Parts: sequence; C-alpha cells; structure tokens
Amino acid sequence: MENPGALAGLVGALVILAEVIKYLVSRLVPQKQLLPKEDQEQRDATRTNVQTLVDTMPKLLQSISSMTITVDRLWEVHNKHDQDGVPVWYVPRSWAETQEKVVENLRQVAELTRRSLELLERIERRSLIDKSKD
Repeated sequence: MENPGALAGLVGALVILAEVIKYLVSRLVPQKQLLPKEDQEQRDATRTNVQTLVDTMPKLLQSISSMTITVDRLWEVHNKHDQDGVPVWYVPRSWAETQEKVVENLRQVAELTRRSLELLERIERRSLIDKSKD
C-alpha cells in the first residue's frame, strides 16, 4: 500500500472500537436480576452476539492484514516497468506470432542443415569411391 501507517491506524481504531462496544454493552445493559425473564433472554442473546462480534474482530483484522499484503504484492508486480516504460507483466499479442515465426525459421535452418549434411556425405562417399578407383 502507499501508506502502511493508514492500515496500522485502521487496525488500531477497530481494536479500540471493539473494546468500547464491549464496555458499553456491559455498562448499559441492566443487571440480570432486575429484568423480567424475556428481557433477560434478549439481553443474553444481545450480549452473546456482541461477544461473538468482539471475538471475531482479531480474525477479521488478520484477514484485512493478509489481503493488504496480497494487494501490496500485486501492486509491486504491476508497477514494475522495463526500459521502454512497458509494464513487465504485459505480454503483447504479437509476441506469440513472433515466437511462431522464430520456431518456423529454426525448423527451416534445421532442414537446410540436414540437407547440407546429406550432400556432404554423398560428396565424401564419391570422393572415397574415386580415390579407390585410382
């Protein structure tokens, strides 16, 4: 990321927010003995939901941190450029065509080399035959 301090601030703010919510729930929800049974059940359910939220905060923060690292890596890779200013991850479509042409030229060179070798072998055989006649 361009500003890692902002991520640290966000993480810190979320941790503080979780603690504030936890504190407010414990202070604002009346004690168990003063509530009718239905209100106690609702309060318990609310407290459980809030506690679940608070308990999942570290996992959420870890996931955010992990995603931030991944985004940073992607940004670094996509931000690299070669000497011409072209991103290094960019492969032009014409590159495949150029490779095919190079391969075809190499095949032609190999075929010409094979023919040349056959021709040289024939010349050598004739030369040997001619020397044996002399």
